[in-house]
Amino acid sequence: AKGLWQACERLDRDLAFGVVNFSTKTSWSGMMSFKEAYQRVVNKVKRTLLVPQSSGTCFDTKIMKTVESELSAGTAVYTFITDGQIEEEEKVLQALQNCAQREQTQLLFFEIGIKSTLGKELQRSSKENIFYFHVDKVEEIKEELSDILLSYKAQT
Repeated sequence: AKGLWQACERLDRDLAFGVVNFSTKTSWSGMMSFKEAYQRVVNKVKRTLLVPQSSGTCFDTKIMKTVESELSAGTAVYTFITDGQIEEEEKVLQALQNCAQREQTQLLFFEIGIKSTLGKELQRSSKENIFYFHVDKVEEIKEELSDILLSYKAQT
């Protein structure tokens, strides 16, 4: 979050921000200002993000309709981060590709440590709005996200 905060500060912009937490259960925080989410100690995004989960990794793709219904006009960036195989990969792949087809939408897919079948398919089917990243450490995600946002600023 700190890297995204720094990028927002450098861009002198805020963004609408929401979190889907998935593993045993899939839950959605709803949207809120990123700067507000970062600055407030307790908020709906942090409550959703910090719910501990373990067991198998399931992503209920039905949540995507709820997320999309709350998006504002303009660019949407989906950032998907996983550290393991996800059940029903074909269904998840289809849902991610569908959301990336929306106008002004980018999909960033990060895998930590492993290279799953889902990740390989997204990497293979990458288009100009789908980006695949394999990282070994969580800390590397911050660097990638900051670079992407600064690159976005240069294009606008």
